[in-house]
Amino acid sequence: FIHAAALDFQGKSLIISGWRDIGKTLMTLKILKRYSSCFLSDDLTLISAHGRILAFPLPLKISRRHIKELEIKHLLTPSRKVKLALLELLEKIPVLRRRIEAIMYVKIKDIMNNVCITPSSYIGYIIFLKKSRENEIVTLDREELIRRISHLNMWEREYWNDRVFIPYSFVDEKFN
Repeated sequence: FIHAAALDFQGKSLIISGWRDIGKTLMTLKILKRYSSCFLSDDLTLISAHGRILAFPLPLKISRRHIKELEIKHLLTPSRKVKLALLELLEKIPVLRRRIEAIMYVKIKDIMNNVCITPSSYIGYIIFLKKSRENEIVTLDREELIRRISHLNMWEREYWNDRVFIPYSFVDEKFN
């Protein structure tokens, strides 16, 4: 797996990778809203040994920024409003800042009820998002792209162990 979102455009995928909080989810949702594409994954993208991207539609991490920019206020139930407000307060405490995220997990179908989810797609294009002072697009060669994604995945592995693999190991007794 890689830390990235993925969309399908008629059998070819668009993979959107980058560090945490760079805007992968927001970009994915904006593309889904504007262009004819299908959802594959967000945050965690599975790639088969044969180079196919496999659908893995975990709930998306949605923040107030997503809600405002995408105009999806229907997601803010009273309990979610309270939860986000408390998390935003906790985020301001320096000791907790690295461990707390003011987000909620929402299924893609709750955000866009008519979204297409395709089971798999071939690797087509890869975008690696990076914060910059200028708006620019830089073409990376294959070696540099692999170096960046490998480095990113090394740091994100601990997060995914906590969120996906450890909880799964408790519900599937065959998981080893």
